[in-house]
Amino acid sequence: MLYPSRSEMRIKFSPPTPPVRSGRRLLDVSMDLFLFALGILSSVVFHFVGDLFVSEVFMIVSLPFLLIFNARRLSRPRFLRIFVLLGLWLCAQIISDAYNHTVLVDRMRGTALIGFFTIEIAFFAMFIVGNERRKVIFLTAYAIGSVALTQLQPNVAEVAGDAADNWKWSYAFGVTMLALLVSGFLVRHRRHVLALLLLLGVSAVDLLTNFRSAFLMLLVTTALAFPIIPERIGSLRLLPRNNGLLRVAIVAMLGLASGAVANQLVHLVSQAGLIREKAQQKNEAEAQAGNLLLGGRPEFFVGLRAAMDSPIIGHGSWAKDMKYLEMQHDMMTEYGIQHDLSDSEADTQGLIPSHSHIVGAWVFSGFCGALFWAYIFVLAARAIVVVAVQRPPLTLMYLWLFIGFTWNIFFSPFGSTSRALEAFIIVVIADLLQKSPVRIPKSVPWRRRGAIVAPRVVSSHAR
Repeated sequence: MLYPSRSEMRIKFSPPTPPVRSGRRLLDVSMDLFLFALGILSSVVFHFVGDLFVSEVFMIVSLPFLLIFNARRLSRPRFLRIFVLLGLWLCAQIISDAYNHTVLVDRMRGTALIGFFTIEIAFFAMFIVGNERRKVIFLTAYAIGSVALTQLQPNVAEVAGDAADNWKWSYAFGVTMLALLVSGFLVRHRRHVLALLLLLGVSAVDLLTNFRSAFLMLLVTTALAFPIIPERIGSLRLLPRNNGLLRVAIVAMLGLASGAVANQLVHLVSQAGLIREKAQQKNEAEAQAGNLLLGGRPEFFVGLRAAMDSPIIGHGSWAKDMKYLEMQHDMMTEYGIQHDLSDSEADTQGLIPSHSHIVGAWVFSGFCGALFWAYIFVLAARAIVVVAVQRPPLTLMYLWLFIGFTWNIFFSPFGSTSRALEAFIIVVIADLLQKSPVRIPKSVPWRRRGAIVAPRVVSSHAR
């Protein structure tokens, strides 16, 4: 009898090649396409009690299916804290509306705002956590959708005849997102100069159209993302090797310095007459408030006053009180800013001004609303430090999103097209901090050397 050789036996009994999981790949592609469609449709809105976006409808429909397969992702400690704070905010809003006898339509709008936001955070937490590809897909689709809406529905995108206003209200956000994505691609392929020139070009457009907050955010992002301070010059190391307290301090100083530079550049461009005469007059008037970039936010201070008048309970959803509009009018008149009180009353119907996430939530729902946004602000600030120090692949996009988000928490109203994107940002921040928590090394406590070596001496005698 002839026996097979060892090589023949090895060939005969080798394990079979694993089959290609075509079904899994098809599912992944389908989910990616679904996410891309959500990003495209995030700017498409219809009215139902309040403004409801098409993407939110798809999220609500798909949420039960995601809960079946990915509900465990919601049990992460940081997500649990976020949902607990959202629940407190919602309960506080319901109590505030009941206490202030808020009309039914406004009650529905207030609870729906928080409820839809909670659903969006849960959706993204189950859909994109740990998947950088899907994050890029959604951001790309969102940017394309923002620009496409401007072209297809100019009345919705607030496109008017003025080029500067068109850039500010319609094109700037989507174009900037696309520029950041392209710049990130160039940086990964070591085309740093091209990436920098592209971002500086967009910054120049923001500056010359007097889009001050956008100019500030992009300039700070550029300063933090590109190596302004080199790691070393020859053998001399300028930055520490570890990601400790000194690097965090350098990041903070760079951010503050670039913010100050942005303020000075806005002032110089205004003084040089490089922007429209109307914008120059506005800048000069708002500079009397002490800062060009913050001087245009009188609503923030009026809303803060309203919040302090009822700090625990709040004033209820979409609270209205003419005295706060009169207070805003007096403040703007004091700064020399033209403001028609009658037009403002007709447009807002007496809505208490705030122009801020945190102050608006405080006015509407009391302390718990402000608590939620204070916690989110802390997370966003920590995420900025992590990205600036560790520089992940999406550094440029993440820095811009997180810096803009921290600005919006204090100086932009919550809702509208930003709601889905900000739910996405919160999930990205939580995911990033889960993988790369901020750790500042603590100093080693001083101890006498004898206390350290004594156990070794005793053990040696024991042997």
